[in-house]
Amino acid sequence: MSGLLSGDQNKIETILNYVDRRHGPTAASWVRALAAATRKFTAGDSAGRRVLPQEYSHAVTTLEWLLRIEPGASLELMLAAFGHDIERYDPEAQRVEIGDFPDYQSFKLEHQKRCGEVLCRRLISLGINETVSRAAANIAAGHEFGLDTNSRLVMQADSLSFFANNWPEYYRQKGIIRSKEKARFMFDRLSARNKKIVRRICRTRMKCAEADAPAYGALADSLF
Repeated sequence: MSGLLSGDQNKIETILNYVDRRHGPTAASWVRALAAATRKFTAGDSAGRRVLPQEYSHAVTTLEWLLRIEPGASLELMLAAFGHDIERYDPEAQRVEIGDFPDYQSFKLEHQKRCGEVLCRRLISLGINETVSRAAANIAAGHEFGLDTNSRLVMQADSLSFFANNWPEYYRQKGIIRSKEKARFMFDRLSARNKKIVRRICRTRMKCAEADAPAYGALADSLF
C-alpha cells in the first residue's frame, strides 16, 4: 500500500505543477488542500466505517484521466473530478449503501446527489471560494449519468480510472457477480473512443505476468 500511495503522490505533484502553471498558485493550493483532506480521510477508517484503500488512488487517477481527455479543464472541473466520490469517505457524510435501494440506478442517483452536497461543504470548509465550490459540486452531482458537458467529462474519467486502476481490487473484494454488474455500468457509459482505451488496457494487462492478470481476464469475459 505504501508503494501505491507513493506513486499517487508523484502523480498529484505533477498535476499540481500543471495547475500552478495554468491557473496560478491559489488554484494549485485549493487542489492540494482537497488532495490532502482526501488522503487523510482514506488512510483507514473514516467516522467508524471501513474505507476502501483504493479510494485515494481512484481520486488521483480520475483527475489524471480527466486531464488526458480534457487538458484545458477548468479548476471547477478538476475539483469535481478529484472529489466526485467524496460521500464514500468524508467523515461528515452518511454513506449511501446499495442495499438500501430497489435497483442500481436509484443507488447511483442518490450517490451522485450526495457527492455534490458533501463536496460543496467540504470545499468551503477548506477555504475554497464559494462560487468555485458550488460549481464543482454541481458537476460532481451529475458524474454518474453525465447530466451536462462537464459532468460527462468526469463520468468518462471516472470509468477510465476504474478500469485502469481499481478493477482488480474491486474484483477481488466484491466477487464476480457484483463485479460484472459494476463493470457493465461503467463500460456502457463510455464513449466509443474510451471503450477502445479500456479494451486496450485489458488486453495489455492480461498479457502481463502479474497478480492482476486473472482479474482482467474476467473483465474481458464479461465485456468483450
